[in-house]
Amino acid sequence: MSDLNLDKLVKFVARGDGRTDSTRAFLRAWSAACKSASPANVDIQRGTYLVRTWSFNGHCRRRIKFRIDGTLSAPANYNAIGNSEFWIMFYKVSGLSVYGSGAINANGHGYWSCRKSGGSCPQGARVRM
Repeated sequence: MSDLNLDKLVKFVARGDGRTDSTRAFLRAWSAACKSASPANVDIQRGTYLVRTWSFNGHCRRRIKFRIDGTLSAPANYNAIGNSEFWIMFYKVSGLSVYGSGAINANGHGYWSCRKSGGSCPQGARVRM
């Protein structure tokens, strides 16, 4: 099984510092896993990874295990996601396992405050698997 672990994610410039945008690193890691001729693991180690809108698309060649032990964190300012319908999306991917002891933090406090106050807020993004 091919492993795309923290070493490779760091190579792709993913930093678990909660401030550095790691979106491109995760997209490159996904692309490598999806194209792999053997089953692949994408391991997100401990740390907080700031990620903007992304879509992980299939049809991948082999099965992928996507392990989240860190935290995937949306930008605190919900406007950074724009009018995207989804924040994180896995699309047309079969043979995918998503697991781990980590978390997915949409940082929705500002968004929900806007909605409660009747402000002009975007529709809101979702995670879709």
